[in-house]
Amino acid sequence: MSTKLKSREKHWPKGLYRCPNPENGYRYRIPIRNQNGYYPFKTLGLISISEAKNIAKELNSQYQKEQRRESKKSSNANALARKQSLQYQAGVKTLIELFEEEEISQYKKKSSKDSKLMVGNKIKNFFENKESLIDLDVGDWRACVEWATKSTHTYPKYKVFINQLYRWALANAHLPASHPNFGFIMNISNLNKVVEKKRDKMTIEQFQLLYVASEESMRDILKVGLLTGLRLGDIRKLKLQQVRNGYLHVKPEKTGDLAYPRKIRFKITEDLAECGVGEDLKYRSNPRVPTKLVQIDCPFIFNWIYEKDNLGVEKEHINQVLSRYFAAQYNKTIKQIDDPVWAQYFNGESEKTHPTFHEIRALHAEISRGVMDLPEQEITKRLGQEDKTENKVTKRYLRNNWYQVDEFPTFEYLMNLTSEEFIEEDFF
Repeated sequence: MSTKLKSREKHWPKGLYRCPNPENGYRYRIPIRNQNGYYPFKTLGLISISEAKNIAKELNSQYQKEQRRESKKSSNANALARKQSLQYQAGVKTLIELFEEEEISQYKKKSSKDSKLMVGNKIKNFFENKESLIDLDVGDWRACVEWATKSTHTYPKYKVFINQLYRWALANAHLPASHPNFGFIMNISNLNKVVEKKRDKMTIEQFQLLYVASEESMRDILKVGLLTGLRLGDIRKLKLQQVRNGYLHVKPEKTGDLAYPRKIRFKITEDLAECGVGEDLKYRSNPRVPTKLVQIDCPFIFNWIYEKDNLGVEKEHINQVLSRYFAAQYNKTIKQIDDPVWAQYFNGESEKTHPTFHEIRALHAEISRGVMDLPEQEITKRLGQEDKTENKVTKRYLRNNWYQVDEFPTFEYLMNLTSEEFIEEDFF
């Protein structure tokens, strides 16, 4: 009577078996499932039991090392995934604050830095730390921008900020490399685009009405705007130290980042002197607080006293005129003008919005062309704009030279001028 041999003995190394046909010797079961879900066997052949044991031990050691490597690899991958998951869950507010600290703080131009910080604060206030950057999509950003601007139009400065934020987040591994840049998508798409009302031009008659209706503290700024063509931002920041040798020296902020910034000096005429453009400070009361006067140590030519003497990022001195306060007073004055031309902008029927302060600059250019008959290149220099036709080498040679403005019609003449008196263009 024959006894059936066991396929394996308890004292054998793991994975060592006899072949179903004992005449074939031994085999080893590989501890990794194949694609069918079975553990495959490797035939060792007709060898002695001691040889079979040694081979089985050696194979077990080899596979154990591989399994440990795979386990460690999987563990590291899971740890990295968990780390990235937590890393990518950073809130919008946190990332914007990091972005501002690392990127926006490096901006040299103060106005650009302040503009970026304002946009960042608006976005932080909208999401209120409830969202992570990785969870946002184009719809979320559109809703944020529409809320921030109180409009369905996604203003460029918001789209630019979002684009820069995503580029920074991707570069600094705050988002996976494959994540879309929604700021860029918003820049190239016309999502929810609406037709905006165009701003109307300002005629000399409209300026005359505006000037007469304005408070005394506003009149000087309006007058200097018409006589010099300077932007409101440059006028607000004029300081006494810019008055030298009978001239007002101005470096327009708009072209301050150019390789060769514009530099203009205006002869201080009787008209400009009456506006307080001189070596002595002119005392002005604020229409909001008319009983107070400006402090003597204020360095700004144009100044107001505020109800709260607080210094913020927008002000170097407590009496410095803020653009938003001037704009509010400007708009308030326009609504009070008893004239059908100005009133048309507030009846809901006009296809254009009322002229802003910037249109006074355009009116200055129109007077330069239509009354003084100046060529376009001269007007460009008067306005402190970049002229791309100029030779850069020549500009480098003349970089210390100021463009000098000595002549412009008197303010009394301009207050009696009519649009019909401008020299008409010959279009034919």
